[in-house]
Amino acid sequence: MKLESKDIAGWIGKAGKTERTKEFEYPHILGFFVLITYGSKFILNQIRELARDPRADTSPQGGERILEPKLNQGYARWIIRGWSGLTLERLEEIIPGVFEEGMEQAKEQAPEGTPVDIEKLKKAEVEFSEVTCIEMFDSSVEFSNWVVRVSGDTKKYADVGEKKAEEYENLKKSQR
Repeated sequence: MKLESKDIAGWIGKAGKTERTKEFEYPHILGFFVLITYGSKFILNQIRELARDPRADTSPQGGERILEPKLNQGYARWIIRGWSGLTLERLEEIIPGVFEEGMEQAKEQAPEGTPVDIEKLKKAEVEFSEVTCIEMFDSSVEFSNWVVRVSGDTKKYADVGEKKAEEYENLKKSQR
């Protein structure tokens, strides 16, 4: 079988627009698994385009300015697909001070005279949500750097079956 350049080019284009998602254990917290999508150049360019500051293009210096909150939102929405095994106590290892904040709120919300069950609060599962994920990206350089590294490591996704990623075709439309 002779491989035609146009065929190979088509395969490359299709593969770059195909979602490959895999679960990884966060190396600093045993039992905390994050579902991460491979960030192909196509997908990352779409996210970067959404995070681009349109006002920066009109400046005399030209160039591109990326709005970090929008970039974090793009990663939270399109790269991180979920997680499991994260408790409030373990979240403290990523973002110091979270448990104290949780304790303060629990005390404020508890009926007067009712003690807060600290052990129960420590073991409370942190459910995945886009809002929580964005805040983690905003607050933890370590976590966000790890996600970026993993999502761009092609070797980690070589054994993952493909799933059509038509949702990436028009990220811009979904953001309007």
